[in-house]
Amino acid sequence: MNKKVSLLLFMLLWLVAGCSLVDNFTPGDDPETTPEPITGGTSNGATVATGTPSAETTPDIAIPTTAVTQTQPSLRVWLPPEIALSTEDGAAILNAQLAAYRSNHPDVQLTIEQKAVSGQAGILNYMRTGRSVAP
Repeated sequence: MNKKVSLLLFMLLWLVAGCSLVDNFTPGDDPETTPEPITGGTSNGATVATGTPSAETTPDIAIPTTAVTQTQPSLRVWLPPEIALSTEDGAAILNAQLAAYRSNHPDVQLTIEQKAVSGQAGILNYMRTGRSVAP
């Protein structure tokens, strides 16, 4: 019974602390106030403001920018040799599909490369090592 009461009190304390933190994260209805000038005394009968800094404007500065060049999107397809060169009929079908893609997407540069499935420069090696680098 004592553990249940302790747990209940802990949960209640946690709830109260959480509710008090909510006010810090929600924007309040407090209007922003501007600082009032601090008067530093009088000079010849006039009050002199010494606490509020004057608003300064910065001159327009030309920021050098580099020209953005539009690059053509590209698609690189890696095919294992077993698929690319399996038969003449298969190569004809693959070429027909690639030609259809090029005609439907003329703005995309299509690059077809043959890569081995495994090995140092293989597709699997690129996929495994690229996972840690690519987003």
